[in-house]
Amino acid sequence: MATLHLLIVTDSQDECDLIINEFIKTDVAYEFIRVRSEKELILAIDDYLPDIVICNYSLKEYSGLDALRYIKTKKPDLPVVIISNAPGEEIAVETMKAGADYYIMKNQLFRLVPAVLREIKEAQIKKMRRLSEENLKFINLELENQIKEKTHLFDEANKRLKEEIEERKRKEIELQKSYSRFTRLFQVSPIAMSISRLSDNKIIDINNAYLDLLEYSRFEVIGKDPTELNIWVNPQQRIELINKVIKQGTVLNQEVQVKTKSGKIKTILLSVEYLFAEDTEPWILFMGMSIDEIKTAETEMLKALEKEKELGILKNRFVSMISHEIRTPLTSIMLSTDLLRRHGDMWSKEQRDKYYDKIQQTVLRITRLLENVLTISRLEEGKFDFHPECLDLYDFCKTTAENVEFNTQEKNKIRVVALGDRKEISFDENLLGLAMTNLLNNAVKYSNPGEEILVEIKYNSDNVNIKIQDKGIGIPKDELQYLFQSFFRASNVGNVSGYGIGLSIVKKCIEAHNGTIDVESDVGKGTTFFIKLPIK
Repeated sequence: MATLHLLIVTDSQDECDLIINEFIKTDVAYEFIRVRSEKELILAIDDYLPDIVICNYSLKEYSGLDALRYIKTKKPDLPVVIISNAPGEEIAVETMKAGADYYIMKNQLFRLVPAVLREIKEAQIKKMRRLSEENLKFINLELENQIKEKTHLFDEANKRLKEEIEERKRKEIELQKSYSRFTRLFQVSPIAMSISRLSDNKIIDINNAYLDLLEYSRFEVIGKDPTELNIWVNPQQRIELINKVIKQGTVLNQEVQVKTKSGKIKTILLSVEYLFAEDTEPWILFMGMSIDEIKTAETEMLKALEKEKELGILKNRFVSMISHEIRTPLTSIMLSTDLLRRHGDMWSKEQRDKYYDKIQQTVLRITRLLENVLTISRLEEGKFDFHPECLDLYDFCKTTAENVEFNTQEKNKIRVVALGDRKEISFDENLLGLAMTNLLNNAVKYSNPGEEILVEIKYNSDNVNIKIQDKGIGIPKDELQYLFQSFFRASNVGNVSGYGIGLSIVKKCIEAHNGTIDVESDVGKGTTFFIKLPIK
């Protein structure tokens, strides 16, 4: 997911901190600015270009309703979420009539992040629908004018002309929809992409991921030959790749080095596609992703495992998994885009949507894999922040369970119970949240729909025990000893997707709290994890 740009309208730093804390609990990437007055709001709307506005209803020097009305006047498509701590339905009705997209009470901020993601998505859909409708109206107007001018010349062929016009409208609408979807996928994809003209090697389009990788602006690269910008460390390698792709049509997973605007050398895994159609000149599509962090993570992991007996096995497993899990999705993306290019005009909307969805799901799969690999690398190296604070563990587990239920579309009910006298304990919200989320997601993943999952919290005098129990497929007993090793997966997982990283992350998070984690399991009956954490 791309980084969200949040504009927070509040004159209270505490309220701003509460809002940001909700995003910290998730894996949503975000940036934000806070404005306190009407003047700051006016400047931020034009300069910051937020994806969503989160506005306090009660402002000391500036009305929250006035801020809402100004935003909707200036940016009708920009979603606005109103936060209030005042009870009663009157305020909610008033803000929704004034144009608010969502209204939430301050004591229900756990609903904020799902609401923000939903409203941004709905706003994007509404905006695309409005633009499509405006474009359709323009096309219709142009066609109607042409028909009126030439009606007296084509009376005898009027019926055939109308049929041709209707067919043209349908094709233009479908083409516009296809182009809009491709453009969005191209621009928001985390895979770096650029398109060059074969005749003169000049770049005719490039997405944001590639611009970020190279540290250039769009203005600096469009219409330029990469050799002018000195992007390729080895220009001859680019020439060889182009010659090869002209002969073969596709070149996959070539490791190349590029130079950024600031002079940094980056290694990317590059695939190249030859795009050719009868009515256009040939293009070259470059698709790549930086593998510097993957290489660094691999190197650091190998150093950490030098003294262990199973070094060779773990290294081969890591290299094989990374190679397969990146090469296979990239190949899938290449195949899907090739099929869309060759047959998209002949396919139905449902057939094209199937391949668009496949591309999106594949990109998300690669992103999740890389995030998990980097997370476990940081945990094993001790390069993470540990900030414990005294919090209510029951409330924390309850909120985490509700988030997992929401994200898994309530496939399974998660019941959270507390035994003993509830008390605040000291823990790092982010690390324990990462551990609990992984355990609950696994419980849902390997359980049948509708099966209840139990989270039991037992408070003792100097420690607290957390039990996570499911009635899923279970784990073979002779494999339990390997369960927390990186990249290990039980032999009975079948076709259930996964990388064998999650439980390794869980163990590191628990050990960071000086805690322990154990597991019991019976195949076909379920699995129970036991976590023991000190009170302080």
